[in-house]
Amino acid sequence: TDACCDMWDNEPDHVGYLLALLDAIEAEYNIDPRRIHLIGHSNGGFMCHRMACEASGRLASVVSIAGAMWNDESNCQPTDPVHVLQIHGTLDPVILWWGGYIGFTPYPGANTSAEYWASHNGCSTDATNGGNFDMDWFILFDETTRWIYGGCEDPSAGSSELWQATVVGHFPS
Repeated sequence: TDACCDMWDNEPDHVGYLLALLDAIEAEYNIDPRRIHLIGHSNGGFMCHRMACEASGRLASVVSIAGAMWNDESNCQPTDPVHVLQIHGTLDPVILWWGGYIGFTPYPGANTSAEYWASHNGCSTDATNGGNFDMDWFILFDETTRWIYGGCEDPSAGSSELWQATVVGHFPS
C-alpha cells in the first residue's frame, strides 16, 4: 500500500509478480481457483490487503497478520468479494493496533481495515464477539478475541473477521 513497503522507491510490481507466480503454478498443477489463499505477516500483511484490492477475483481469502490496508480506501477497488481475516496484537510496537505512520505515510488501524472489508463484502460493520481463544502460547490466558462482521450478503463469497490479540506484540508466539 502507500504506507508499506516500497522502501527505496523502486516501484516494484509485486501484484504482477504474485499473479505471474500464481499463473505458473496453475499451469503446472491442478489448482482449484476457489481455494487460493494468501497469508502474510507485517509487510506481507500489507501485501495481502493489496492483493485483495487488486486481484480479488483470483483469491478465496487473505489473512493479514500485523498488516493494514490502504489509508485512503479509494485506492482499493476490488471487483469481487473476498474473505479477509485481520490478526493483530494490541501491543504491536511496529504496526500499531490503532494505526499510525511508516515514515510520513499513514496506515489505518486493525478495526478500520477489517471494517472496510466488511463493508465491501456486504457485511455489517458492527462486529459481534465470537468468543476468546488462546492463539499465543506464551500468554497464559485466552488472549485473542474473535470479532465477526456478520450479516454478509453472500457469506460464501466474502466475509471479514478481526482477531484482536490482547497484550500480543508484532510477533505472536
